[in-house]
Amino acid sequence: LTGEVKQIPPLYSAIKLPGKPLYRYARQGLALPVALQDLARTVHVFNFTLLNMHESQAVLQLTCSRGTYVRSLISNLAHRLNSLATMTALVREASAGLSRSCSVALDMLTRQNINAYLIPIAHLPLPQLHLADTVSCVRLQHGQILPCPTPLFTPPRTNFLLTDQTGEVFGIGIQHPPDYTTLHMTRAL
Repeated sequence: LTGEVKQIPPLYSAIKLPGKPLYRYARQGLALPVALQDLARTVHVFNFTLLNMHESQAVLQLTCSRGTYVRSLISNLAHRLNSLATMTALVREASAGLSRSCSVALDMLTRQNINAYLIPIAHLPLPQLHLADTVSCVRLQHGQILPCPTPLFTPPRTNFLLTDQTGEVFGIGIQHPPDYTTLHMTRAL
């Protein structure tokens, strides 16, 4: 269950078809404008490990690309075992280079201490892509998609910091799965 996986999104998901999330179609009993199979996309599962098993409950750990439907992976696993499964809990240990150990509960934040918890964007634990070419920096800042070597990072990363010729962080970039041959800027600073 690792590697490139073609996933059909669950009907109760937030993918939008003309501006309306799939879960709205499902809740309202409406027909979809396209077949659910036509919305299949390729995701990457880097690691899928059984950590613990007790009676009929299992604890699994996985590392996957953005856009992966974990419930669907659990369903695929059950199908391969000729069984059924229900995901009862999901804990996201890390996302976009930030781990749960770096987090703070919202009820712990106050006006007096919030600055102590803020991380400057340049200090985020994300890899950096240095662009010495001014033209490429400007093109990314204007929303253009650029070609890039495949992949820029190992394992392929979708989120990384973009730095200009002076080393200044100017945005967050993303490399597009499944072949990771293009990139664009998702956030400007």
